[in-house]
Amino acid sequence: MKPTVLGLQADQIEHRIVGALSGAALGDAFAFPFKGHSRAFLSTVSDVVKAGFNRHPSNFFPEGQVSDETQCMRATTQAILEQETVDAEVISEFLIPLFRDGHIVDPGAETLKALQGLIKGRTSFESSGLDSEHISSDPLSRVLPVALLHAGESQNLEEDIRKAISITHLDDLVLASAASIAGALSYVVTVPEIFLGDFLDATIEATRPFHSGFADVIEDFPRLLSMTEYRAFEQMAQALERLEISIGEDYWSKVPNNAPFQALISLYLFLRSPFKLGQLLTHAFHTGGEITSMCTLCGALGGGLKGLSALPEVLLDQLSESRDLKKEARGLFLLWKSRYKDLESSS
Repeated sequence: MKPTVLGLQADQIEHRIVGALSGAALGDAFAFPFKGHSRAFLSTVSDVVKAGFNRHPSNFFPEGQVSDETQCMRATTQAILEQETVDAEVISEFLIPLFRDGHIVDPGAETLKALQGLIKGRTSFESSGLDSEHISSDPLSRVLPVALLHAGESQNLEEDIRKAISITHLDDLVLASAASIAGALSYVVTVPEIFLGDFLDATIEATRPFHSGFADVIEDFPRLLSMTEYRAFEQMAQALERLEISIGEDYWSKVPNNAPFQALISLYLFLRSPFKLGQLLTHAFHTGGEITSMCTLCGALGGGLKGLSALPEVLLDQLSESRDLKKEARGLFLLWKSRYKDLESSS
């Protein structure tokens, strides 16, 4: 008999897991050519899915090119499949060649800084993470395959999040940001439909061990969702200021490269349009600034809820790493299925 998770059969979970990683890559590829542009400029695009891919302004990359967001997500997935668990050392071994050999596209400055110590042999994976002054959204895409490995269960999730993220970032708020995305994604891939209370419970449960103050901000989402987008952004920015995280004054025009703010906005936008993937990605695209992280996270959440069939096949075929990505996602599903059976039999 097929294992069932909260009303979904195993083949449906496979559909969701492949959809999550493919949706992440799709969002990344939409955003990559426009990274750094303002909300005012990007708002001229009414629907990113209908508009399709654009060539990067440098002309060095084809349409459908993904950035470091997808590459680091895939490297983490490959490491998990290699070891059949989350192992920080193995993840670092898959990340290092991308950065060392120049294969990474548009690398995050903080991740590059952390990995340089590993590449040059100055440090080990156990001590390579950057301190609390470094809170960029660089590492957040690495938590996506970790979340999918834990679909429908949270045993060792906290430990595995720490393993995947602390290779480059040690700040509690960065870890909490990653955990919030992990908790949300682990939930959405296992339910026929989402309920706000259950969604927030899963997200907060994953987040609170890392930072209770950040979890409290997520707990306020029912109120935030009743506001206009501008007002909600303002409230989230003020909440982070109270946690001594400054995101600057230009956050409405260009969302900064800031993990806590990126995570909050991604969760907020997803909850505003959970069943309309095109609308979700368009809203993420319109935020401006560091949109590759935003669109990657929103694409994962939307693809994880709606599944692979909700993603436009013609665009998936144009993705620079689509075929290998789908294969890896199916491998992750098989590993999840094996783990989940073991958890069921031991419970």
